[in-house]
Amino acid sequence: MILDSHTHLPAPDAICSAEPQQLAQTAAQHPMQLFAAGIHPWSLAHLSPDEAQLCMDTLRQECANSPQVVAIGETGLDTLCGASPELQLDIFRQHIALAQQLHLPLVLHVVRSAHLILAELAAHRPTECTPWIWHGFRGKPELAAQFLAHPHTYISLGALFNPATAAAIDPARLLLETDATSPESSPDIHEVARRVAAATGLDSDELIRLTSANATAIFRAKQHF
Repeated sequence: MILDSHTHLPAPDAICSAEPQQLAQTAAQHPMQLFAAGIHPWSLAHLSPDEAQLCMDTLRQECANSPQVVAIGETGLDTLCGASPELQLDIFRQHIALAQQLHLPLVLHVVRSAHLILAELAAHRPTECTPWIWHGFRGKPELAAQFLAHPHTYISLGALFNPATAAAIDPARLLLETDATSPESSPDIHEVARRVAAATGLDSDELIRLTSANATAIFRAKQHF
């Protein structure tokens, strides 16, 4: 059972997001951990196009060789990031292609780029084997509806979210996350569930059951190893 669909810390019952250069070592240290592997848009700010391509090549190799990788990402577009829009879009599209090649879910980082993400979504059309997950969604119900109008799309809510949006999302398309980056300051997934449940009107235990079932089904591709 997967409770936390997105964290940056190895944890039981969670999908840990890792960059390609750290994946092999972290996976070896935590042999039962499941990972989403990708180049974060913020990391691109420090890479030249050639360096970004080398990093992408490493990602392909690591993902193909590791049964612990069950998703691609986080990846996406961030207009506040220092990397050029052209480089971000190129690397994002390569992540999409990799997810399609390996039949894995794609985890999205979206900052002030929703219209661009929606355009790519329409062009590439997720499938049951390659669903798209908008992690840490904080937008309005209208934007959530635009995204979820496409089949095989999911929204993951963390500690910060729009209560009206949480109430409007079909629980069958909902995930929960901590987006944890440090043990000292990270929210507990059960506290996240309590907050989201309060907005949706569901019991928190029922919400955990539903969202965990969603996550376990989404990340099933290489789950048993």
